[in-house]
Amino acid sequence: MVGQPPTELADLVGARAAGGETQMGMRGYTVARQQGLTAFWWNPTTQVCAKTVTNNGRYETVATATRAECGM
Repeated sequence: MVGQPPTELADLVGARAAGGETQMGMRGYTVARQQGLTAFWWNPTTQVCAKTVTNNGRYETVATATRAECGM
């Protein structure tokens, strides 16, 4: 559901951004595009687009985004 964190990413809310990026990669996501402190991540296996918003060096938001937001 758009706006809610994908189940496999819910634990990343509040994580340090550097560690979060590593975890996103380990979970099959790659950066599709970035806009300021907002990154859109695409998982080609699950066909899920996720959005992360960084604030003060931590993931403030991790949410499902639309395929279009990832450029798919």
